[in-house]
Amino acid sequence: MNWKNLAEKQKELHFWKLRNFPNSGPLDQLAGMIEEYGELIHAHLKDSQAIRYSKKEALEKKKDAIGDIVVFFSNLCSDLDFQFNSCLKIEGESPDYRSGFEDESARIKKANLDETDIWHFPLSIMTPIDNLRRKLTSLPRNENPVGSGFVFLAAVLIRRLNYYCFFEEIDFEECVDLALKTATARDWIKYPANGRNL
Repeated sequence: MNWKNLAEKQKELHFWKLRNFPNSGPLDQLAGMIEEYGELIHAHLKDSQAIRYSKKEALEKKKDAIGDIVVFFSNLCSDLDFQFNSCLKIEGESPDYRSGFEDESARIKKANLDETDIWHFPLSIMTPIDNLRRKLTSLPRNENPVGSGFVFLAAVLIRRLNYYCFFEEIDFEECVDLALKTATARDWIKYPANGRNL
């Protein structure tokens, strides 16, 4: 995925959301992010316990959850009239959103990992999601949270998802691309059970 085209993808995804879920607002998108985060943690836990899924199955579930978090987040941004790719340039970040991630991730990966280190990246993703929840639920009904720390939280969320992907050797862009294609291929109006004709 070319990140320069993300604004176009966001627009396409937003039109898809408006068609399929016309009454869905920012809190619905946030709830979707939390649901997908739960799926990511579930896959990470079962993988670390070596139960329920093979390594390959757990990896696919992680990739699916990461991509879906970004899909819901993109729709949240659209609902708030915010360009999703703006958060990639926060805090002087270079156009390569991965810059700087490798150092910390590689340091932790090479160290003798204990349980805290193994859970550091997946659990750290919840903090910006929870802070976004606080912003969305604490403001007056018609006030847009963008500009009151939202952009910073967006940047933190993307950074932490990328740390996790680097640590798990997952291609973040591939996850997002696949999730965007899968989501926009579904028609929840025509096929309310699963969004597609099987």
